[in-house]
This record gives sequence, structure tokens and C-alpha cells, in this order.
Amino acid sequence: MKVAHLAAACALAVLVAGCTPVQAASRAVIALPNGYYLQRDRVGQPQIVNRRGKVIVPGPIAGYSVHRLLVTGLIGETPATPRAYPNDSPLPEASGPQYFVLDTATGHLESGLTAQEWKSRFEALGMTSLPAVRAPILPE
Repeated sequence: MKVAHLAAACALAVLVAGCTPVQAASRAVIALPNGYYLQRDRVGQPQIVNRRGKVIVPGPIAGYSVHRLLVTGLIGETPATPRAYPNDSPLPEASGPQYFVLDTATGHLESGLTAQEWKSRFEALGMTSLPAVRAPILPE
């Protein structure tokens, strides 16, 4: 009698396990300070979102860098490189207003900065060297 109950319990467990929906694979993200994330949008372009999923910096993000609570980077397509990994070296300076600086402590975003404006933001903070902006590596 106990064997019959055990067999029935095992059969029920297998049946329930087979009916449980499998969760979809989670999206790959790069965690940034204060609950911000770098993740791909629906068309595969890297973008920055907050913890609620709201897009803060729309893609494509060609490169980014984190310095303490600041996230900075370059908006646009990542230039093709002959290297094995696109983030092996910093990106070249952009000619147009494509830079951004996000203060993750306050949520303040400055975007559309030229290279000179971007450099002056970090000089005002007393930084002697600029952050090396590199291409994000996110799985497809």
C-alpha cells in the first residue's frame, strides 16, 4: 500500500514538473552604478536604462566608461576594428556632438556634448586624464 502511494506521489511530481512553464532566458546586461543597466534594445542596439526599465540614453551606444558614479560615453555606431575584441582599445575621438555624461547619483544626464565640452566636464571635476571610452560587450 505504501509503495502504491509512493508511486502515485512520484508520478504526480513528474506530471507537475512537466506542466510548469519554463521561464524565458533573461537578457544580458552590464550593471552600472545606482541601478542603471546597459542592455540591448529590441533591435539589438546597446542602451542605458534605469531599474524600472525606462530608457535613459537611447542606443546605439558606441562606447562607455564608468568613473565612480558617473557613466560617460559616445552615442553612435561602434567603429569597425581589426582587433579580436572591439573593446581592446579606447574609441577614437568623435567629431560631432555625440558624447553623454550621466550622474547616476542624481539622474542628471548631459547629452549631445562635443568632444571639447565632454573634456571640460571632466577637467572641471579635477580629473587629469579622461576616461577611456570602450565598446560595450553584450551577448546577442
